[in-house]
Amino acid sequence: MMLRLRAVAPRRQPGAVRALSKSALVTLEKHQRVGILRLNDPKRLNPMTSAMGIALEAKVAEINSRADEFSAVVLTGAGRVYARGFGSVSNADSVGMQEYYSRYMSLRSLKVPLVAALNGPAIGAGLCISLFADVRVAAKDAKLGFTSVNTGLHPVCRRSDYRISLRQG
Repeated sequence: MMLRLRAVAPRRQPGAVRALSKSALVTLEKHQRVGILRLNDPKRLNPMTSAMGIALEAKVAEINSRADEFSAVVLTGAGRVYARGFGSVSNADSVGMQEYYSRYMSLRSLKVPLVAALNGPAIGAGLCISLFADVRVAAKDAKLGFTSVNTGLHPVCRRSDYRISLRQG
């Protein structure tokens, strides 16, 4: 079975895809035994806000509570961007950085394999969350980058250096 992900909302055949739940910032659909977790703020290019982290953590808990129904989960972004990180987004309403990151790091607790489908740019923290996946696939036009290093700063996610070295072998 080949699952094709597109940057726009997929056409649905009657009965082919069953929506499990929706929220403003993260959606979860089930296609047979594959869950599709979609970061859903395309107008703002899927910024990793505190609110999106809360929604993502809730979806991870939902998947884990029904893990026997899933063979794998695909994480992707709605629209033309996977995730742009949080650099230009005000996180004034967010809690401390430890709690902020733990919400996104909840992806590591999934009880089923996670595939990151990079449907477009994955920048900064957006690239970091793709490192939590067991497998990553990228569209031809996807751009990946830790833009913070251009200003002499360490990549924004905790221990990204360790994750990258593990992935490279």
